[in-house]
Amino acid sequence: MKVLVTFPGQFAQTPDGRGWSLLPPYAYEFWTRYLRVFAEVRIIARTMRVDEPPPHAVLATGEHVSLAPVPFYQGPTQYARQVFHLRRAVRKVLQEPGAVILRLPCPLGSLVWQQLRSRPYGVEVIGDPFDNLAPGVVKHPARPVLRWLLTHRLRRECAQASTSAYVSQTALQERYPPASGTFTTHYSSIDLAEEDFSATSSQFSQAPEKPVLVSVGQFSNLNKGQDTLVRAAAQLREQGKVFRLRFIGDGKYRAQVETLVQELGVEHDVEFLGYRNKAEILAELDQADLFVLPSRQEGVPRAVIEAMARGLPCVASTVGGTGELLPADELVPPNQPKALAQLLFSVLGDAPRLTAMAERNRQRAWDYRSSALQVRRLEHYRALLAVTSKGDRELSA
Repeated sequence: MKVLVTFPGQFAQTPDGRGWSLLPPYAYEFWTRYLRVFAEVRIIARTMRVDEPPPHAVLATGEHVSLAPVPFYQGPTQYARQVFHLRRAVRKVLQEPGAVILRLPCPLGSLVWQQLRSRPYGVEVIGDPFDNLAPGVVKHPARPVLRWLLTHRLRRECAQASTSAYVSQTALQERYPPASGTFTTHYSSIDLAEEDFSATSSQFSQAPEKPVLVSVGQFSNLNKGQDTLVRAAAQLREQGKVFRLRFIGDGKYRAQVETLVQELGVEHDVEFLGYRNKAEILAELDQADLFVLPSRQEGVPRAVIEAMARGLPCVASTVGGTGELLPADELVPPNQPKALAQLLFSVLGDAPRLTAMAERNRQRAWDYRSSALQVRRLEHYRALLAVTSKGDRELSA
């Protein structure tokens, strides 16, 4: 049986029909996980037509994995302008038989949900609109209304799903519960291979004199809290702390954060590395003393898990399922640069604490190995396959 999967991100399609993901983690290998149960994967994604693959795009289609393109849009204004064409494209795709998985939250996924009628479907919940639209994340007069609307809609999408999976163990389930009596499980989108783990965790015989802090996240928005981290870095400098902060990632908001660095006078302490491939990111993590991600919203942050697997101490924010990865004393509320600076100052001056954090993180990351997640993931796909097959038999009877 075929499976149709909605994708929140952006795709590009070249004249040869190949589909390219603009998010490097979603290369072809990501989509082959569905092929362990389904015979074919069709990716429903907003797609731009291009002559050549964009810089850093990764090939996502291949044998038994193809793209079901719908009109491209960016942001709510373009979505509103394209919604008629999107509905028409979605209706056409849904004429294809097969199972349906909605990766949510996602405007496109919700549009597909509205067209499903009584057709069974599964959900993979990878984020939280309640956090996505929290104060300080989005500046728009309609933010409170959109926050309520999208949160309410995700609850309905989960409550009506035939099967469900969440990236968190409990956090997202409590806010967006599955329907009683339906199959539900949890697994992260990340798949750590053995080579993603360092041989040992970081060891600190003394507090680092000039610690290297690293943060990984795209600048397509400021959901990763890069501006919060820069403000915290400025406070560290005021307290006399010498450090080096290195940002990995790129996007349209990078210039805004670079301007903030200049305004706060920490341009000699902060470095922007731009885009890095996986091998380069792992090398940067191995040279760092501390990983920091003060996000404004998350499901379960893959960047934190990847840093944990390298045996790095980590500090993050109290959003989404991050509390399932790190203890409370290594988390701060989002949008709180003062609290973040205080935590960083405390952690960076305590060598035994850094060593203990690093070792615990590496051990905790073992739960996110491919082999550990694959069992629950395949159980979900098989449950959806069974529900869909039953529905098909009933329709044909």
